[in-house]
Amino acid sequence: MTGNTGNTGNTGNTGSSTGQGAGSGGTIYPDRFNLPFVDQPQVIDYPTPRQLPLDGYRLRDWDAFWYASLAQQELGRCLGYSREAPGGKGVLSYTRPGSTATQSFEVPAPRPVDRDMVALLVSLARQERADAMPEILAQRDEFITQFLGLLKANPASHPWTTRLFQAASNVGLVAGLQFKALFNVPRPHEYLPALFPPIDVPGHPSYPSGHATQSWLIAHCAMDILGSPPDDAMGRALHAMAARITRNREIAGLHTRQDSEAGRMLAKHLHDVLTDFRGSGDSRFAKCFDEARAEWKR
Repeated sequence: MTGNTGNTGNTGNTGSSTGQGAGSGGTIYPDRFNLPFVDQPQVIDYPTPRQLPLDGYRLRDWDAFWYASLAQQELGRCLGYSREAPGGKGVLSYTRPGSTATQSFEVPAPRPVDRDMVALLVSLARQERADAMPEILAQRDEFITQFLGLLKANPASHPWTTRLFQAASNVGLVAGLQFKALFNVPRPHEYLPALFPPIDVPGHPSYPSGHATQSWLIAHCAMDILGSPPDDAMGRALHAMAARITRNREIAGLHTRQDSEAGRMLAKHLHDVLTDFRGSGDSRFAKCFDEARAEWKR
């Protein structure tokens, strides 16, 4: 399961959540060497291909990851990423389609990683890592299935919900990577090698946490389509899932607490952007949202 092509840390849930895989992988169908299926008499005796329109690829056949990638690219044209001077805060800029006005959202500059930040990670590794390892491994490459499981859904029963969650994950991935590049904060184990993370350390900077950004953004989108307020049972469960995924990355020694907090803040900003963007006209993200919401009304 390759999961998110780059989670390798937190590129987030690329394909295993869809049941189809991103490009390769997924289900493997056996065939026979001496009698391949294409040579079955019922098949080989009727070699005429079906008649299909040239542009007839069905929308339902789009893999969630690839459809979500297009949705993310549509939004990406409206976003900008910058940092105010060396050492300054980050700025997420959003220009609504058809408008010239730009909204700005702040991402605080990271504080210097100090002894207290590292001591917390040491304590988490000592007290919780062994117990948390099954979850750390399960969430290493993919965690959309965790949210789908919480909702008792799957890609077959709720394909548009899966696409929406994948789109949110992709949006969080790209935004997180942009700010990681701007802030360029070393990973915790570089400050204290003895943290010795139990899985491969992602090949990109630490701040903000990509897992936090993606998981909190998925949780926000899930509450939108369900109509769940944050304080009802489902809203609390979705928040708890995002918080748990986020904290497991600290337990693994991959992120400091400030990485997690910045990721959650960035997710809130991105949710505000997505809420406006889906109302700005036709887009794949708007379709994901509308169709996903309809799935929960049936």
